[in-house]
Amino acid sequence: MKKLLCVFLLLLSPVMAQAWYSSSGWYNSGGIGRAVYDYETFYIEEGIDGASAPAVLSTITSTHTVFIRDFDDAADEDVDFIWQAPNDIKADSTISYRVGFFITNATAPSAEGVAFQLAGASIGTGDALGATLGTAIATTAAARSDAQYDLVYTSWSAAVTITNLAAGETAIMTLNRDVSDAADDYAQDVGVYCLQIKYSRSLDGV
Repeated sequence: MKKLLCVFLLLLSPVMAQAWYSSSGWYNSGGIGRAVYDYETFYIEEGIDGASAPAVLSTITSTHTVFIRDFDDAADEDVDFIWQAPNDIKADSTISYRVGFFITNATAPSAEGVAFQLAGASIGTGDALGATLGTAIATTAAARSDAQYDLVYTSWSAAVTITNLAAGETAIMTLNRDVSDAADDYAQDVGVYCLQIKYSRSLDGV
């Protein structure tokens, strides 16, 4: 019913609809065209070893079983994720992201945190694979007190600019644990489970 109301508002008054979208947190046109936020999840088994790879893919079990890769607490480790940007991605879209991880060590955090960074670049036909990544943006799960096998999500990050991001192109996103961040004071490995991103799709067609 809410989506039908959205469509009605669009037909009745684009300006009114834009404000309604923004106040709901679902939609944000940014003042140019109309857009809807969309989300995509990349599970750790899709990750490709980066410059300093985390532990190999493994599983943890506590009634249920999930795949994880342990990221070290003493040195930055990273993996790459490949994302095919949709054809209707908004032309000026940035992304934001969060990381899901499990507490894999018996020594669980007590008012301690973990920090990650994400940077990316987009390539299309004729572009070199070795594209220069954009600025890495951090996100944290700070001052956590959890138990072994608890799932933890970081907060959603600020905007990440993927260099040269364009519709239909291939984006390479590098995720690393940032152990030098002051918020990363949990002195144990954590089992990264997934990367989630949020981005804007155009409602005006492709």
